[in-house]
Amino acid sequence: MKPMAKDIDRVRGALYGVAVGDALGAPLEFLSADEIKARHGCVREMIGGGWLSLQPGEVTDDTQMTLCVARGVAENPLNPVDAIQKNFMEWFEAGPADVGNQCRLILSNAKHYGWARAGEMSMRSPGDRVEGNGALMRTIYPPLYYGPDHAKKTSAIARITHPGPISTNLCIEYCDLVARFISESDRPCKGPLRFERGAQPTGYVLNSYNVALECFADTNSFEDGLILAVNRGGDADTIGAIYGGLAGAFYGFTSIPHRWIGCLCEEIQEELDVLSQTALTK
Repeated sequence: MKPMAKDIDRVRGALYGVAVGDALGAPLEFLSADEIKARHGCVREMIGGGWLSLQPGEVTDDTQMTLCVARGVAENPLNPVDAIQKNFMEWFEAGPADVGNQCRLILSNAKHYGWARAGEMSMRSPGDRVEGNGALMRTIYPPLYYGPDHAKKTSAIARITHPGPISTNLCIEYCDLVARFISESDRPCKGPLRFERGAQPTGYVLNSYNVALECFADTNSFEDGLILAVNRGGDADTIGAIYGGLAGAFYGFTSIPHRWIGCLCEEIQEELDVLSQTALTK
């Protein structure tokens, strides 16, 4: 099978889109749309602050775990899971400021009981944490690297922390769109998009997916869609990251406002550039 040609502008756009979406939305996490409006009006710039007291342009676990995945894929493309698990554990043990509830649970259990037992324990735990958005927020790299043949790797990587079937299927569906958008051709059409309107911006993976897709469908630029997404509030950083990855793959790196990119730290930008080139030339 002939390898899929990729557009470097869209590959970079997808990776940078996750980081920019995360950083723009993070100060608004846990606020309602009304609270955001009362405090800030409509947030269009990297303001920093929020419950994590972030610097403007500072990223959170969404971007950090995305980089863990990308490094693992680049290190061992044929079997990336072990490398990604190692990267996740090193990140977790370094004491990041923000760790999602499900990721914290499974990483803590993996540290004491091993990864296989941690996954089993996670599926038996009460509630729907396994269907949280913590896998979807970091799933952008498999389609950038593997192209349309990403599904098995995407599924295995998603299930490291979120073994729920809804989460896994949405990761694959999302990555199918990304793989199509980055293929070298004229500007792809957005459709077909499958989502439900009016979802709440919660951490439940289906809600997060629906909000991100709705904002993508209802706008005509990377900037307008991301502003719409993060100002919905709720899990704003993760929804921003999910939207940003998809929209970045569609519109490309050159569509992302330079004033936002410039707020990301140089180290993050350098790694995003290296990983983009790795995905392009693998």
